Amino acid sequence: MIENDAVGCYDRLMNPHVLLAMRCLGVPDSLACSIALTWSHTSHFIKTQFGVSTVTYCNTPQTPLFGPGQGSTMGPTLWKLTFVFLEDSAIEAGIDLSELEEPLPQLTLTSVDEEIQLDSSGEAFVDDSNLASPSSLSSNPLEVSAVDQRMHTASSAVENLQVLAQRWERALFSTGGAINFSKSFWFVFHWNWKGGIPYLVNPLQSVQLRLTEGNDLNRPVNVPQKSVHDTYRTLGVHISPSGDNGGSYKVLLAKAQDY
Repeated sequence: MIENDAVGCYDRLMNPHVLLAMRCLGVPDSLACSIALTWSHTSHFIKTQFGVSTVTYCNTPQTPLFGPGQGSTMGPTLWKLTFVFLEDSAIEAGIDLSELEEPLPQLTLTSVDEEIQLDSSGEAFVDDSNLASPSSLSSNPLEVSAVDQRMHTASSAVENLQVLAQRWERALFSTGGAINFSKSFWFVFHWNWKGGIPYLVNPLQSVQLRLTEGNDLNRPVNVPQKSVHDTYRTLGVHISPSGDNGGSYKVLLAKAQDY
């Protein structure tokens, strides 16, 4: 699983695309025009600790402004429209069309009674998204040794994740955005079973995930790997993939002591 952050998603929403998406969903023409004119003619001030600026800026043909801006209550909804656009259409603009015939790796989650199955490539909250991909190799302990499981199944999972993550990077880039690699990292989930109980273990460190960025296709960036036992901050909460809440406990305790 890779956690990544889309750079300035609210500030790069393409207004024509968003307005067309609104119309497709049934928003009346008059309301869409009202929103478009508001975006085009609003004058923006800058507020700081020293007061409000006397100079303003606004949308012009030379310096167009995109999106509703950070803090807009419409922002999350409009980003959702763009997110769907990225998934369904924009991918064609930045990727060789022959690749589109290849299915993307997906994670399949099945209930214990095998009555419910969910196929997913990931999930997102606005610009923070995670993509998940399984190994293509068998993880059955009766078919593969424990050493082979850690080495080969982890490598296979990372290879699939690289395809998925690179596709997402190209989709973002082709619509004017980018992934913030300084905020991106990934994990490999691998379990060893002892006495019928699964224990999360770290894979071998020789596995790497490298992605190209933007126009620079010759120098892939090495995305750092984190341990499944590490704690990291996302959406204001400190969590660990292993489910351990010790890191969150320490952060909240420190805040309580400050109060």
